[in-house]
Amino acid sequence: MHSWRRPPLESTRAFASLALTGHLIQHVALDGTNVVGWCDVIISDRETMNHGGMLGVAVLDAYRGRGLGARLMRSVLAAARSRGLVRVALQVRADNARAIALYERLGFRHEGRLRRNLRVDGVDYDSLLMAILLDEVAAP
Repeated sequence: MHSWRRPPLESTRAFASLALTGHLIQHVALDGTNVVGWCDVIISDRETMNHGGMLGVAVLDAYRGRGLGARLMRSVLAAARSRGLVRVALQVRADNARAIALYERLGFRHEGRLRRNLRVDGVDYDSLLMAILLDEVAAP
C-alpha cells in the first residue's frame, strides 16, 4: 500500500480554477453524487506549447476493471481534439503494466523514461513518458 494523500482543499480549488482560464479539460465519473473516477488534460499556458497538454487519470480501486478509465480518457481526448489540441502527453509509473497497456491501446506511444522520477513510501520508481498526436490517429 502507498501513502498517497488527498491534496489540501485550497490546492484542489486552485486546480479546478484552471477550467475558468481555459487551461483545463476535466471529466468525472459519478456513482450517485460520489466522484469515482476522473480524467483531465492540463493545457499549457505557454504560447509555444498550448497546442498540447498533460493528461491525468484515476479511478477508485473498487471501480477498476470496468472500462471506466478508458471511457473517461476517450471522452477527454475527444474534447481535447475539439478544442484544437494536437498533442496530449502523460507520465506513468514504469511498473504499471495495466495502465501502460491501456494507453497503448488508445494510441499513446512511448517517448522516453524518467529515471527515479517518483518516490512512494521511500521507494523510487521510473516513469515512462507517453504521448498521442491527435492529428495523426483516428479518434480513440
